[in-house]
Amino acid sequence: MRVLSILAFLPLLTTPAFSQKKPPASKAGPFVTVRKGDIPRASTLPGRFVPAGARPISLWFKAYQGELVLTWVLPQGTAVTKGSVLARIDARGIDKQIRDLARQKKALDISLLKAQAEDRLSRESEAKRVEAATRDLDRARVAFRMWEKVELPLAHRSEELQAKLLADRIQDQKDELEQLEKMYRRDELVDETEEIVLKRARRNLARSLESQAIQKAKVKHQRDYTEPLEKKKKEEALREMERKLAQLKVRVKLAQAQRKTDLDKLRAQLSDLAVKLADLQKDRRLFELRAPAAVFLEVRQLHG
Repeated sequence: MRVLSILAFLPLLTTPAFSQKKPPASKAGPFVTVRKGDIPRASTLPGRFVPAGARPISLWFKAYQGELVLTWVLPQGTAVTKGSVLARIDARGIDKQIRDLARQKKALDISLLKAQAEDRLSRESEAKRVEAATRDLDRARVAFRMWEKVELPLAHRSEELQAKLLADRIQDQKDELEQLEKMYRRDELVDETEEIVLKRARRNLARSLESQAIQKAKVKHQRDYTEPLEKKKKEEALREMERKLAQLKVRVKLAQAQRKTDLDKLRAQLSDLAVKLADLQKDRRLFELRAPAAVFLEVRQLHG
């Protein structure tokens, strides 16, 4: 705070009079106390008026830091009433500080509004991201359960049905071949056409048996390797989705905490700036010094 003790006041009609002759240093001159209504008598006495009691004005600034230069002072000895302007201080410095602080406050207001809007938009976006990731994980879990409980059993049933159909076909081919061989065996002479029919039946049966062996090998490979591997991959994919969702929630929480800290910091800065600006505006009113009571003015001293 800056303290400026600049003016002392001569209380109205409560002053003593001194002789015009300068008294010896060891002796005090004669004093005449002038009371209310004694101005006519006091004006006939030789001497000069000095205060019987002074009322100094001290300026206590809350925020202002700068030079204090008097630009105007009421002439000494002037009688004033309560609230009359006694002196003025150069206010260009404090006016500049007020303008600068007002601009800073406006900029901080805008920064706070922007940060609040960005926080609101970020929260909406983060909520949608978490919601989407949660929805995708739920769908993946349902898909895995459907694959494990429905699709895989249906695939097994289909493979078993195909195996049965192939076995039935092989059995039919065996039966047909057996009937052909019995029928042609009764003939004393097997012609070329019959031989072709037999060769075709034997070849089809062999191919069917080979196809059956391949199908069994494929089913075994599917059950022993492909399906467990696919199940493992699906489970790992689910765990990865769960891990990413957990990480996303942590990142969102940290980002929201950081934005809250930044917003609190901006609000604190804005509050401090508003208080300082209000204090400066109060200090600005002190740049016009006014009389606290009806007095005669006497300039005593100026110091900072």
